[in-house]
Amino acid sequence: MTKEENIRIITICGSSRFKEETLKLKSLLQSKGYIVFSSENFTKADGIHISKQICDKLAYIHNEKIKMSDMIFVLNKNGYIGESTRQEINFAKSLNIPIKYLE
Repeated sequence: MTKEENIRIITICGSSRFKEETLKLKSLLQSKGYIVFSSENFTKADGIHISKQICDKLAYIHNEKIKMSDMIFVLNKNGYIGESTRQEINFAKSLNIPIKYLE
């Protein structure tokens, strides 16, 4: 089995402003047989304000998804990586989880 064949669970990390791109990537990866986690809340794309407490809970949940993953896929459209995504990348690195970047 190749290294690529061992990857079954992927978490998409990226800005909540990239809702359409995240959903398209999630669908593409799922069609290739991967189990895919991503954010379910696109606060920036949807223009929704959430409290810091809820934001912290969502970050915790996303980190739990990363822990279960064989790889994270960073959706860095136009090279953009925000602070939350940067923290997710560093978290994945601390767990030795492979990271793939869109760009």
